Amino acid sequence: MKKLTQGRGMITTIVGTAALAGASLYGYKVLTNRSGEAAIQYLPADVAFVLTLDTKPSERQAVTFANISNSLSAQGLPNKFDKWMDSMLTKEPMANEIREQLSKDFALGVWPAEGKDSPHVVCLMAVKDPAKVTGLLTKNPPNMPGGVIKVLENYLVIADSENSYTKILGVKGGSSPSVASLANYKEARAALPADANLMAFVSYDKAQKFAKDMGGDLVANNGVTGYMSMGLTIEPDGLAIDCFGNAKDAKGLLSKLGETYAELKTGNVETLPGNTMGLMAVENASRWVTYMRDAMKDQKALDVNKSLDEFTKQTGMDIDKDIMPAFEGTFSVAAYPGKSGKPEDLDILIALHGDADATSNLAQKIKALVSKPRDNAKPLTWNSKSIGNNTIWTLQDSLSDAIGDKSQSNAFMQKRMGFVETPQGVLFGTSETVLYRAMSAAEGSQSLKHDAAYIGSFKKAEGKTEMLVMINAHRIMQMFREPITSSLKGSDVIAEDVLGIFGPDNSSIVSTGRLEGGKSYSKVFIPLDYDKLIRVIGASTAERKNSSSDSEMQIK
Repeated sequence: MKKLTQGRGMITTIVGTAALAGASLYGYKVLTNRSGEAAIQYLPADVAFVLTLDTKPSERQAVTFANISNSLSAQGLPNKFDKWMDSMLTKEPMANEIREQLSKDFALGVWPAEGKDSPHVVCLMAVKDPAKVTGLLTKNPPNMPGGVIKVLENYLVIADSENSYTKILGVKGGSSPSVASLANYKEARAALPADANLMAFVSYDKAQKFAKDMGGDLVANNGVTGYMSMGLTIEPDGLAIDCFGNAKDAKGLLSKLGETYAELKTGNVETLPGNTMGLMAVENASRWVTYMRDAMKDQKALDVNKSLDEFTKQTGMDIDKDIMPAFEGTFSVAAYPGKSGKPEDLDILIALHGDADATSNLAQKIKALVSKPRDNAKPLTWNSKSIGNNTIWTLQDSLSDAIGDKSQSNAFMQKRMGFVETPQGVLFGTSETVLYRAMSAAEGSQSLKHDAAYIGSFKKAEGKTEMLVMINAHRIMQMFREPITSSLKGSDVIAEDVLGIFGPDNSSIVSTGRLEGGKSYSKVFIPLDYDKLIRVIGASTAERKNSSSDSEMQIK
């Protein structure tokens, strides 16, 4: 394998500096050109992995970048970063001068080498003054045996070998195709926001070849081709992460799954109680069970039919007749604070909206299973209570009694789980309280439909989706207010800043996605209060500096 012994420290520092400087987002300028993404045109078509960073904001990002820049400056973080880099590069003055010429944007490309040799790696970093950087390299040539550091137009190119650099020149000259010209790459790029700040692209087939050349294998690849892409975009109130990929495998299982795409019935989800800590909802989850079962059929170590027969024998439930039909509608799981509001006092609600007969059949099968006599334990019994036209069934025993472990005495394990059947489906809950809330919400009282966090977060989601995951990090942080506040006493870090990092109560982490037409699409949005986050970082770095000074005084 190639070894870049001398000069490696300088090169690593330059590349690392580009990424870190880009992350710091200060000294920004609103420009239309994206020099990081533009550098992709120089990367060859056989590249397996591409990573780009663009820190120049689009018009819609300008105010956000300005606010972040002001917050960073208020905490003195840019100056701290510069001082730290200066101390790191005291023995590499040329690297420090080059660092000052970097504009923070870059593109990195990796492609397989022949045999089991190290992969080819090329990094193109945008520079402010190409002529000045050329002069610095001419005055003090870097000692990098086997590698290349040269200026190409407006980029500082760092390549692992002369052959890699020559290949870049071939792409630039038109004798070799660029990855940017490939239809699969263009499709993957078009699936991401135009102003995505950090992007990554992975070629399925080339990554598979790379793995095989290195003596491994991507088992999960299954013959998928094209490019997978990921983009991270800085939004005014948080970070958006978009992902795209092909879903066409050699067996055709993913394609078949995509053909049965079912859009999430949000109307069912919105009948759940509001003020949720988090929830997950999937439409027609049964098709995923079918996919996994079909995918496992060729696994010699697994006898799927035998395992299913054993499951039926132990539970009295048949996968195809009892379980799958109940999951053909909307399957949801949600968590709510219990009466005490403490972290260990959570209520869990599971909702199956769909065919009333199918969901009722499953509920009764589960009820019968739970009621079966157990070894060295008394049978569990159910209590029933009529509420209007519905009947709530709850266990007479607590969860700790149900599992035969009375040492489990926390609030959650003392709950008595149950279920209720409705014309829309069946609701399972860890307590009678959460089941009452669910029935009330289904009638329109304090439902998720009127929850500000749900309403605001769902707007950040993918337009079409078959699944939804929502986590209200703000509400979860509030549950830990007491321990967080206590742990920060005497600290420069303000507890309210930590508690508010994930934005206000009306914002949530949200993830959506779908598999449709041989393509997969997903999006994650993470709400952030940049000002509070940066204040926490600033206070933390100040504390570390003070701690170091105190230690030095004690040593003296």
